[in-house]
Amino acid sequence: MIRGGVVMLCLLAAARALAQEPVKLELTTLRKEGFVGERIDLVFRLHYDADDLARSAVQPFRTALDLPLQWTIPLLSDLPARVEAPGPADGSGPTLVVNGERVTASEPSVEVVNGHEYRVVAFERRVYFEVAGEFRIPGGQVEFSRAGRFEDDLIHGRRPVDVQRRRVEAPDLVLQIQDLPTAGRPADFSGAIGLFDLAVESEARDLVVGETFQVVLVLAGFGNLDQIAPPHLDAPPGFRILGALGGTGENRRAFRYDFVATRATRDGLPPLEVVVFEPDPPARYRRLRSLRLPIVVLGDSQVSAAQGTASSDLALTRSESRYSRRTWPLPWLWSALLAPWLALAAWCGLHRLRKRWEKDPKTRRVETARRGLEQALDHASERQAETLGDYLAARLECAAPAVVDPMLDRRLEASGLDPALAREAAGRFQTLVAARYGAAGAAVDPGTTRDLLARLEAAWAGR
Repeated sequence: MIRGGVVMLCLLAAARALAQEPVKLELTTLRKEGFVGERIDLVFRLHYDADDLARSAVQPFRTALDLPLQWTIPLLSDLPARVEAPGPADGSGPTLVVNGERVTASEPSVEVVNGHEYRVVAFERRVYFEVAGEFRIPGGQVEFSRAGRFEDDLIHGRRPVDVQRRRVEAPDLVLQIQDLPTAGRPADFSGAIGLFDLAVESEARDLVVGETFQVVLVLAGFGNLDQIAPPHLDAPPGFRILGALGGTGENRRAFRYDFVATRATRDGLPPLEVVVFEPDPPARYRRLRSLRLPIVVLGDSQVSAAQGTASSDLALTRSESRYSRRTWPLPWLWSALLAPWLALAAWCGLHRLRKRWEKDPKTRRVETARRGLEQALDHASERQAETLGDYLAARLECAAPAVVDPMLDRRLEASGLDPALAREAAGRFQTLVAARYGAAGAAVDPGTTRDLLARLEAAWAGR
């Protein structure tokens, strides 16, 4: 009688253990309301009791898994949206099967519910809806097998007994997506949707009228950064924008703009503005404003005035020589008389050459770009692609972003280069750009680029 009661209690305990699932699924997101074009992160979470699975779960394949589960995450291919999966997990977590493939999850987090410890692994999907409406997102399911007990077999080893196939499903998630509001939308809206900060950077400080310089506009934060083109900027007074080139990045993007100074100023580059849409309640359009850049632009007359000091010093030297000539021997006297005039003639010649160089923005731009490329090569800098692009753009008299062109070799050939050299220069630039953005096998040897620069300089000088 007592033995029968003990057996019954054991059976009830086993049944209760089987009835309580060791896993739970959920699908979460920050907000259930969103906008067309907004980045919406869907997080598929698997909560599991590691001790329970270790005791009762049955391995589904010959190769053992840390989590003997088969998890099905919806592909979401039927949604009118662009769906992206973030990069692979860091590989430090447990192995399991997801959508039919063996994967290694990230290190699980730990949560405690009613004094019981669970571990959580998660996979994300990023969704950018293209139309408005109500959309039901399936939460996915997980399948696994549990055994009431295990028996040791001399031939087959540990064998499960009373195996039950289990399936756990996550509730669906309903999203309400609406169009961006048209009321109050500025005409210069950039298309950026999210929460961002704006900053501008530039290495330029002292310029002359007609000189080209680069400004880097940085948007950082959470949103659809990888979906937008370089924001349209209104050129501030005294400056003109030649073109823009977009960068890459997940939570930070840097856009490069080519500016040219059109008039003298000491007030710097005025603040730049970018309009974004912030979807968090209360949703609104917001105009981000950068700080002023401390840039000084000098006109030709100001440059000449700054150089006038050298002329005054030279005149003083000539005047002093007249009063001391009686004490000098005759050969030294003639040398003293002629030296100031020779120095003056040399200075005038150099001054004319400098003025001609200053008045020729193209020559100045080419020299500046060449020096920048040589410095990048001397230091084996990662900016080889950018500086070579700046140099080619200066030679072609175009904005730097314009050299990112499949017809670059023909444009270089039209500028006077030999066809073979033009193809080599275009190919080298494409190789450096590919290496800059992580292409495998792209060679970035500075010596190759330095040799190419020397041959380009010789070819353009001999035109």
